[in-house]
Amino acid sequence: MAKQVCFHLELKKSNYFEMEIFEQTGLNFFYRGQVLFYKGNFFLMTKKQASLLDALRKVPLDNGGRKILQFDTCDRDLLASTLSQFKCLGKVEAPASLQIQSFRPSFYMDREEDGSIRLDMQFQYETCLVTNRNELENLPFASDIQLEKQIFQLALSAGFEADFRSWRQSLKAEAVHTFFQEVLPAFAALGELKISVSMQDLYQIQKPQVQISSKGSLLEIQFDFQDIDQEEINRAMKALVAKQDYYISSSDQVYYLMNRQNLFVKI
Repeated sequence: MAKQVCFHLELKKSNYFEMEIFEQTGLNFFYRGQVLFYKGNFFLMTKKQASLLDALRKVPLDNGGRKILQFDTCDRDLLASTLSQFKCLGKVEAPASLQIQSFRPSFYMDREEDGSIRLDMQFQYETCLVTNRNELENLPFASDIQLEKQIFQLALSAGFEADFRSWRQSLKAEAVHTFFQEVLPAFAALGELKISVSMQDLYQIQKPQVQISSKGSLLEIQFDFQDIDQEEINRAMKALVAKQDYYISSSDQVYYLMNRQNLFVKI
């Protein structure tokens, strides 16, 4: 559609943004704002465009006869993320501080002596590296708030805090498999993930030695489970029969039975 509205944003007194809305004269609306007529042409608008334009047309004039909206600077990133909606209606003139820069997150996890897990994260922008909340809130440009929300929500769901450094309680034996198979891949999908050796020690896969020999028309397959006692193998077989994914040994170690293969994950 034609650009019939212009938005001009300025930073006022360093503590709020001011948006002035300019509307072309001679606009006519039909069918509840779904159709716009201007200079002999009809323009079909989407429901989102029609709804936004209707709201903007209802903004009252100030004493100077201008349509003005004000936004607190603490909402800068949110305002920047919504400018694309205004751009679908018209031209947007905005300061550099409202230009969004995306970033590449990186994560590092380590296991402390008390068993708790520490998460450190960093945001790498094109021009700087952010390692704490203070640096994030004082960027000279707008950050990708949607990616931020996704990262901090993942941290919360994993038991951490929504911060650049936080801790979660130690993993229970039953939770280790899920943490390594679901939580860590979720972090890796968002950015670079590194874990310490002590974290890696939580999750070790031991594969049995397999020997295959033939006796006439039959195959004989033997499994040699090194470092696994016969008692533990018996426990594993009971777990398999019960269709359990893991069992806990008498020494509180956890063995995971993966994908119905003879693979034991020792925790």
